[in-house]
This record gives sequence, structure tokens and C-alpha cells, in this order.
Amino acid sequence: MPHVQIQNPSSEISSPIVGIDLGTTNSLVAVMRDGVPIVLDSIEGEHLLPSVITFSNGTPSVGKTAKRRKILDATHTVFSVKRLLGRSFQDVADIAQNLP
Repeated sequence: MPHVQIQNPSSEISSPIVGIDLGTTNSLVAVMRDGVPIVLDSIEGEHLLPSVITFSNGTPSVGKTAKRRKILDATHTVFSVKRLLGRSFQDVADIAQNLP
């Protein structure tokens, strides 16, 4: 993966620069530290997170935890949403019977 050097016109950064790669299947998050992008680890110690979020009693869980909960509670779990972005309402309605 090529590095991209981002020049900051200010000598001080007052807030962190965060980058999110929201993938259809997996996602990752990185921050800039001393001008170098650092990919953050998940709670399980991995760079890639499954692109899944679930809500249990109003509390969100993401990544592998959410992916495991999807089996038990698909109603409160969001996954594969990126596949629907950019589609019209009618497109989604046409394929709704095939969606979980």
C-alpha cells in the first residue's frame, strides 16, 4: 500500500487527523502521528474490522463482536449496507425479498 504524505500548513495540529476505510466486508481506521499514518488495532488486536454494527439494549458493538451477534440478533444488526448505497428506492424494493 503506497504511503501518502499529508503536509499540514500549520506547525501545530490542534486535533487528530483520522482516516476511515469503510469497506463492504471489512473496514479499518488510521490516525496521523508525527506525519505518518498509523493503522489502529481492534480490541482483538487486528487491523481489519468486519463492517458490521449491532445494538444491544442501545449499546453498539462493532467488528467481530457484532458479526458474532448477527447470528443471534440479526434484527438489531447492520451489515452489507454499503452494497445498497447509490441504489434507488425501487432497486432496493426489487431485491428486498433476497435481503436478510
